[in-house]
Amino acid sequence: MKSFVLPFFLLITNHFIQSQQFIIGCYFTNWSQYRSSFGYFDPSYIDPSLCTHLYYAFANINIKTRSPSPFEINDIQSLSKGMYEQINLLKTKNRRMKTLLTLGGASVNSIQFRNVFQHDKIRREFIRNTIKYLRKYKFDGLDLDWEYPITEKDRQIFSLTVRDYRLEFQNETSLTNRTRLLLTAAVAAYQPKIQAGYDIQEISLFLDYINLMTYDYHGSWNSYIGFNSPLYPRSTEIDDQRFLNQQATVNTWLEGGCPSSKLILGLGMYGRTFKLKSKTNPDIKPYAPSIGAGLPEQQVPFAYKNDQWVGYDNQQSIEQKCYFIAKQNLAGAMIWSLDLDDFHADVTIRDKHGYTPLISAQINRKVDTVEMIQNEIELRQQVRQETEKKLLDACFDGDVEKAEECLAHLGAHAKAVLNSSPNGSDTLNFLYRACRTGNVDLVKLLLKHGAIAKPHRQTSYSPLYIACRIGNLEIVQMILTHFPHLVCVATLEQILPFSAACSQGHLSIVQLLLTYPNYPFASCSIYVDRLQRSYVFPFNLNGNN
Repeated sequence: MKSFVLPFFLLITNHFIQSQQFIIGCYFTNWSQYRSSFGYFDPSYIDPSLCTHLYYAFANINIKTRSPSPFEINDIQSLSKGMYEQINLLKTKNRRMKTLLTLGGASVNSIQFRNVFQHDKIRREFIRNTIKYLRKYKFDGLDLDWEYPITEKDRQIFSLTVRDYRLEFQNETSLTNRTRLLLTAAVAAYQPKIQAGYDIQEISLFLDYINLMTYDYHGSWNSYIGFNSPLYPRSTEIDDQRFLNQQATVNTWLEGGCPSSKLILGLGMYGRTFKLKSKTNPDIKPYAPSIGAGLPEQQVPFAYKNDQWVGYDNQQSIEQKCYFIAKQNLAGAMIWSLDLDDFHADVTIRDKHGYTPLISAQINRKVDTVEMIQNEIELRQQVRQETEKKLLDACFDGDVEKAEECLAHLGAHAKAVLNSSPNGSDTLNFLYRACRTGNVDLVKLLLKHGAIAKPHRQTSYSPLYIACRIGNLEIVQMILTHFPHLVCVATLEQILPFSAACSQGHLSIVQLLLTYPNYPFASCSIYVDRLQRSYVFPFNLNGNN
């Protein structure tokens, strides 16, 4: 998918009503750091000039502490800067941009929302702790993403939650004279879900903006093909099918009593694919009629080859949606998500109109030029993937010279590749593999090029853990210097790096971990031993695996 954020920004500022300020909300996902190769994404890829509001997805609900909590360990803990801090530092490049922390998401179930928000006392405590959390990590507001309130009780809980958050935010402002925290919500797009889950008039009073998740209308859960994010209904659709489009979603919220000035239209930076039953499947035919700039009647493009069919968005469909936003007097658009867009610099230099060479060629229907640029992009990707494989082999073999050659070839992309998960998110990264070889020079080389010592997402195996296990003191010292918080990260089997060193009899490493003077205070806790003596340390010396 090509980059649409900048053309959207230029479109609404240059072609729409000049006096109106449109919102451009941009979602960043903290798991995009685990994608491999071209998919790897971190806050350094974000251009803050393109966004008025930047959303950090997601924060978890900690029922025990009654507070938001991080999903990823480096959200808040890192030797240099955690993800929260990296996101909020982007405000120095665009001081008008606001950052919001999104609470919830698809992986936080309704039970967690009900447990903390259905009882008045617990709800108010959680809200007060939310304010402390947002202020501590320098966010400008909160975005609620409950997917989804479905019962009448849920509907009431959500309304009370929104109301109490807004009142507490206002109360904090009156007591401290600080700028009020913003309050937004990401909400359902399908009419039956909207009517079941939201008292539209009630929540609209208290929310600053409402982010409509106007995508995922169709997908692998359907037995028929359909667009991910159509603007309008198809003429052949019947009954509830006619609610599966952006126009129907917007109308539902407007008719329910929400002011258009609070509605934000969601733009998906991705497509959804289907495998057809046969290569000449008749289900393709309803999508054949075209209007406007070569788009079907639903104002979104599609492509198919043999038995593969994909519906997606391109520059023209995004432009049509921008016109729709202006015509309906909506507040603006939100992007889901930045890390699904084309964020790499290759072949994306823009002219004064905001167009890349590829977009310009597509607009002017220069077929040969489009093919040439696309072939070049594919070639570069192929070369990079081959280089990544060679680097992986070098880390397996402890071959410093070969690794140095690969990193030089990768150039500016070296850091992104090093911090991806080779062959997918279920494999261990390059630095872990280098530490496992015990090659000190190789570990130094990877750290020099920006490698981050993150634990494996499923097993929690970290570079520090494996270095302690194999007994390489020099590598342990290097990892501790750069990433001391890893000392308290246990594996899936609840084995700490300290326990790994003890079990293998690596006395010098045990001594180092016990006496290391620079553990971050945020990683330390108070523990009590069997004799009821308390001590402050980053891990429990008497913990069991």
